[in-house]
Amino acid sequence: MPKAPSYDIVHTGGEVFASMDEPSDKSVLWGELFAEKERLFFRKELTTEIACFSIKDTFQISVRCLWQPIARTKQGHRPGTTIALIHSIEFPLTSSWTWVKLARPLYKSGFSVVMIDLPGFGRSKMNMDPAVKLEEWQHQDWHIICQTLDELRVHSCLTMCIGQICGTILRILARSPHSLGKEHIFLEPSFDPADVLGDLAGAPPPGAGSNWREIMRQKYKDALEKILRTSKARIWSMHDKGRMTKTLFDTQALLSDTMQHTVLSTRTLITQFSKSDMCCCHIGAKLPFSFLYPRKHLLQEIVEFFIRREKGWDIVLSMPKYISADPTNPEGTWTPEMCPQLLDKLRQGADSNESNRNALDRENPLRAIMRKSREVERIKSENHLLGMAKDAAKTEEDAAAQLPPKGTLERARHRAGPEASKHIQWMDFTQTKHQVRMIQGRNQCTMFTSASDAFKLTGGAESAQGFRVGLLSKLSPTQRYFVAEHQSIEEHEEEERVGELNLSGGAQDSDFKVVVPRQQMAVRRRAERAIAIHARRVLSHLPGARRGAHL
Repeated sequence: MPKAPSYDIVHTGGEVFASMDEPSDKSVLWGELFAEKERLFFRKELTTEIACFSIKDTFQISVRCLWQPIARTKQGHRPGTTIALIHSIEFPLTSSWTWVKLARPLYKSGFSVVMIDLPGFGRSKMNMDPAVKLEEWQHQDWHIICQTLDELRVHSCLTMCIGQICGTILRILARSPHSLGKEHIFLEPSFDPADVLGDLAGAPPPGAGSNWREIMRQKYKDALEKILRTSKARIWSMHDKGRMTKTLFDTQALLSDTMQHTVLSTRTLITQFSKSDMCCCHIGAKLPFSFLYPRKHLLQEIVEFFIRREKGWDIVLSMPKYISADPTNPEGTWTPEMCPQLLDKLRQGADSNESNRNALDRENPLRAIMRKSREVERIKSENHLLGMAKDAAKTEEDAAAQLPPKGTLERARHRAGPEASKHIQWMDFTQTKHQVRMIQGRNQCTMFTSASDAFKLTGGAESAQGFRVGLLSKLSPTQRYFVAEHQSIEEHEEEERVGELNLSGGAQDSDFKVVVPRQQMAVRRRAERAIAIHARRVLSHLPGARRGAHL
């Protein structure tokens, strides 16, 4: 087998060739963490395009693309939905290979995928310089991404990005919202609100005093709410609890504050995960690239989030409900209260000027008196809220203490409700200490009704299946054959039809008539037919049963 080239050499035209220190795609695909199916897929579908354009400088942006067949057009906008995967600008996830493990599932779900290399990373250049510094282009990063998408003839693009690039997506939503769609996933967003939201929030007001940080934080919150409301964006933000930093915490806390808005509470989600859900790995031992390796369940949730996107005038009011594989992670939406140490630093951001505040209080004693009175009112309000929270927690504990123990049949019956066993009647029996069920006819003890009652009493299909297996295992082979022969689908449907005739009364009793909707009866018959098929499969696997004897 010929060895893949270690470095990339590109023919730029004529007798001019450009050599890059970056390994070629063929060399990367031989990495140890690629399965053979993935290698064959990327060799067949992966293409590389160069988007060339000028803003103040000229840019040559390298993009790795996975185009759907309908999107491989040469004119006009590309049809279909495209997802842009953008890497970080912080080591080690600084290449478009960062999202390679997500590209194939997204492509298999019907999306076109573009993985963009920013200037100075990968094969992208600025003014034909592949080693351009970050400071030379970062102030126009949003314009670079928009121009790249325009050159690729992509519109309403969905995105998934990491780190400071999440702030770039917010700038695009504020300045060029038509370039992007509504669904976006932020991974560990960490950006400076003053750089991203400073144009909308403005400068601190004159004479703001020592609480100017609180005033600016409220302005940043209002600016972010305005961006998300006007663009109608749906944001799913995720972060690794083991890599929490001060900047990341401030960004997630700002997103958490916007979730208090009535509309944005159903369009924004913050999820915490661990290395068990997604980790950073090297593609190969001799390759300088790293990529994100997500858990299968998390990967499915990401794909489903993009599949269940808002189309046209449709409105989606639900967000993903991902449960981390780490049992120490709390379920549900992340809140700043989960990190009390960083939360205290956020709340005490203005305490660094304590000496200046004391000097102002000595000059103006009335200022100190007013602040102390406000502090007393704040303490009273916090104590009142704390008391209400304790009362609510005590009420929940009392209600939980009255419930039956977990994992018992009584707890399952309580969860199913009184309606689940309302039709079951009980009677005393001399040979048992407890009551037994009253059977009034043969149709109440068939395989179908027993399975249905087990499902209602136990509150779950898994327990009902165990009930069926346990019941059939107690029968002898002769009895099993009798059950399979005399409790078939056709016989049960015949009993159901006779029962309907008896309820309607026919010509003998025309005053009493029960009308069952045809659609409801059809659903019931399909369910009972599925139960019968499953019962026959169970019979065929029980010991002593002839495989396929009465199927």
